[in-house]
Amino acid sequence: MDIWELVEYVGETLVFIGVVGEVFAEWTEPERKKLGKASSIVLVIGLALSLAALIGTNEYFNGTIANLNFQAGQSNQHASAAQLDAANARKETAQLQKDTQGLKTDADIAKRDMVKAQLELARLTGPIQSVPVSNGIATPDPMKGLRLRILLHNDVLIKFPTLPKGKSVNWTLFIVQDEKGNRQFGTVPKFMPGGDAKSPFGNFLYFSPHSVCTMELVTDEYGTSDLTTMGASCPNNAIDTISK
Repeated sequence: MDIWELVEYVGETLVFIGVVGEVFAEWTEPERKKLGKASSIVLVIGLALSLAALIGTNEYFNGTIANLNFQAGQSNQHASAAQLDAANARKETAQLQKDTQGLKTDADIAKRDMVKAQLELARLTGPIQSVPVSNGIATPDPMKGLRLRILLHNDVLIKFPTLPKGKSVNWTLFIVQDEKGNRQFGTVPKFMPGGDAKSPFGNFLYFSPHSVCTMELVTDEYGTSDLTTMGASCPNNAIDTISK
């Protein structure tokens, strides 16, 4: 029980006693004057105690209400902070998912680039690739290998490719005679005597069977150029041979 409640009960009791005393004194006047005075004093004391209890109780309840309001405010702040933390957590989760997806994409790109690099390495360092001859025409492609080989079973027209603008590549072409030897070839675009559409076969290999004519070439968007020393793609003397 709160102290002010006890004071209020005491005050109300004294008020009740004082009122009863005054009523009893009024009924027995003038014999009970002292009783009436005493009852009035008790009544005043009881009223004073009741008033004090009322003031104290009001202050107590006001303080309690203020404290509850403060606690409610603190609870609201905590709830707001919790909501903000939850929003930040959702944002961080979304960013983490985005970063994870980005890492996965980077990993896929890295894997694709690695495969591409492996293929490019195989193209650069791989064995000599054979170029098929179809209807007397051979079309070497330096993007399939930097060392290409054409075997001359008959007279052959060699058609050189061009690359996309801004791209160029150095490559080597080995022209090999078959077991009969003395085959003739021409090139398009023309960069050797006789290598044009009107006279497609203007270059002979006057060497033994399986002798080789080596061309060091560069290809870009403008066509193919011969980089062989002194422009002589086929030396006048026999060079290294490739066995059958």
